[in-house]
Amino acid sequence: MTLDEMGKGDEQHSNHYTIIVDDSVRSILNAKPGKHTYELVSGLETGKHTIEVYKRTECALGGARFLGFSAPEGVTLEKPIAKTRRIEFIGNSITCGYGNELSIPAPPEGSPNTGFNSKNENNYLTYGSITARNLKASYRCVAYSGRGLYRNNTGSMEGTIPKIYRRIFPDDPSSTLWDLHKEQPDVLVINVGTNDFYLESEGDFVNEGIFTKTYLSFLEELRVAYPHTKIICVVGNMMSDYWPVGRQCWTRIQKLVSDVVAERNAKGDLEVHYFKFDPQTPPYGEDWHPSIPTHRKMAIALTPFIKQVAGW
Repeated sequence: MTLDEMGKGDEQHSNHYTIIVDDSVRSILNAKPGKHTYELVSGLETGKHTIEVYKRTECALGGARFLGFSAPEGVTLEKPIAKTRRIEFIGNSITCGYGNELSIPAPPEGSPNTGFNSKNENNYLTYGSITARNLKASYRCVAYSGRGLYRNNTGSMEGTIPKIYRRIFPDDPSSTLWDLHKEQPDVLVINVGTNDFYLESEGDFVNEGIFTKTYLSFLEELRVAYPHTKIICVVGNMMSDYWPVGRQCWTRIQKLVSDVVAERNAKGDLEVHYFKFDPQTPPYGEDWHPSIPTHRKMAIALTPFIKQVAGW
């Protein structure tokens, strides 16, 4: 495979790819900056095989231009058979898989305050990706760590998930916009809002009116683009009623999002649904994010709910 890699190549800003051969993980590719050709697999027995290259790391680390596959003389490369089911996930660092490769015990045994290291981000083993494989569906992920619904974890209202959702290059306001009418998902899972609450620990409280208005507006935009898609609005699982002390953030976001869903339903859109993940338990990934064991538990909970909603 030839890639023109735009990541920096260090431990914090290096793109990684999972190489899957015949539905089994074969290796992990740590891409080097610039244009390079990589051997993905060798020594296969004669016959038909499948190969998948899966970008594990998020767009904040830099993009990559895919410049094609090559194979030995006499080997034919065919397009894969398209899956008939399609799921899309919209989210933040939880959906990206931030730090999920680590399994850190709770203090005092462990210290999850690690900072971000791209080698520990594995989207292939997130709840969304696992759920899509459980359901034999194609998987699309639009997620960015730190981004919120109406404000990010920095307090900025620029570059929030609804504002970057259609951009092909999310950090470029002049970016070409994706055509939402292409490859419409059967099911769309939205897991945003956690970062809006992040600054409550510093006394910068969420404006619940703006939160609700922004969520409803985003749902309306999505419904116009996806008239037949089942939409699932998710809350959890990094929030709690214990931090920040006295703010009851977990209880409040549950009410805000479930009320948004109820309002859409009252207006006749009965294909918008509410789903709650339970708050996570140890072990943790980096910076208190869900670890791979937690992502697996999330997929176990979400898979039957999607089956029911979608009729699969």
